[in-house]
Amino acid sequence: MNILFLGFGVVPYFRDLLNRLQNEPSLEIYQISPAGTNTHLGKGVHQDFDGIDYHWSTLEEKEIPAKRMLGLYDLEVRPKYATFLGLESFLAEKKIDCIVVQLVYQAAFAFDEKLNDAVRRMGISVIFHSIPFETPTKEEAIDAVPKNIELQLSSLGPIGAPIKWLQLHRLYGNCVRRRTLLKPVEWHTRIVNHPDLHVVYHEDGVRIYESFGVPTEKIQVVRNSTNTDEVISQCETAKKNAPPQDNNPYRMIHVGRLVGWKRVDLILTAMTDLISQFPALELIVVGDGPEKANLEEQSMSLGLSKHVKFLGAIHKADQLAPHLNASSLYILAGIGGLSINDAMCAGLPVVCSRCDGTEKFLVREGENGYFFKEGDAVSLKEKLSMAFQDTTKLKQMGRESRRIIDEEINLEIVAQNYIRAIQTVQAH
Repeated sequence: MNILFLGFGVVPYFRDLLNRLQNEPSLEIYQISPAGTNTHLGKGVHQDFDGIDYHWSTLEEKEIPAKRMLGLYDLEVRPKYATFLGLESFLAEKKIDCIVVQLVYQAAFAFDEKLNDAVRRMGISVIFHSIPFETPTKEEAIDAVPKNIELQLSSLGPIGAPIKWLQLHRLYGNCVRRRTLLKPVEWHTRIVNHPDLHVVYHEDGVRIYESFGVPTEKIQVVRNSTNTDEVISQCETAKKNAPPQDNNPYRMIHVGRLVGWKRVDLILTAMTDLISQFPALELIVVGDGPEKANLEEQSMSLGLSKHVKFLGAIHKADQLAPHLNASSLYILAGIGGLSINDAMCAGLPVVCSRCDGTEKFLVREGENGYFFKEGDAVSLKEKLSMAFQDTTKLKQMGRESRRIIDEEINLEIVAQNYIRAIQTVQAH
């Protein structure tokens, strides 16, 4: 079977997943990424084009503008969407059997009639791929639209008075504008009900898509994973070749881009009240980004310079492994996900809050980590204090992290989940 992964960036974890799928005798893997800069990847997201074992190519992306009658916002009949020039020709040339579509390009399959005709004519199965993250249920999306809408009349000059007297501003607001604001819910319902199957990273995705009318049997949880085999191998090699010189049981590590939503600032704030309790407390920060200077300044102003080290970005597993080995706990105070998998490969317990939804499966309260209240430095401090008060238990929790990786979520398990999803759509 020829399988196309459409619109994904060449980020290391996904490249390694596609490499693993390429090794499956029954599969031939293709990937299309946007030509030029991939504007849909977060700023600073690392891509690695070395070691690609499957068929990777690029196509020029094209944005199709929204369709509006008379050019009016309230008369929009189709949303804008992104697609690729030459996609239909690629599908025919490569004889694609199944497409796995990244979130940004899914609307094209619901609204582009030419693309739809080509996909149906060639008998291609369609799978939509998403986390999903920060996506409301249908009920939540509808409830977020105001129920009583009044148009502002200040810009209408003298005709505003009679319109107000006749209550036309309220009539228009509730009968026309509210319907316009509800259209994205209607369009999203159409989009998510289009594919043959959804693959999602966690169980919340099932609940969300069910609320839009997607049958449960059309949603499969595939989870997400880094190249766990490589991370584990590099950590074990590092232990043999360069065992940690000091085994500080109070050393934490954070890995990720230094951007606001990672909330490294919250970790620093929580640390200030913990130093007196744990004088040896350390934080290793691996990553780079626009917040680095601010975080370094915050660290100095809080008197944490001796307790916090900023190492910059490290993308290679063999270079990251010694730092994971030398730490006792992994901490993620904001949004993220895959860095937790890497830390658990190294046998580290985890302290985190709401990340991207995948943490709910990876981290088990009191077993291999702790959850703190989102955005709450006091709650974070309490969980860190709880963790470091019993370093023997902390090591036991780290062993549980490694067991979860070995037995429940790793590259091979995730690859098998994708294979099962592909087989499901091809069987129909």
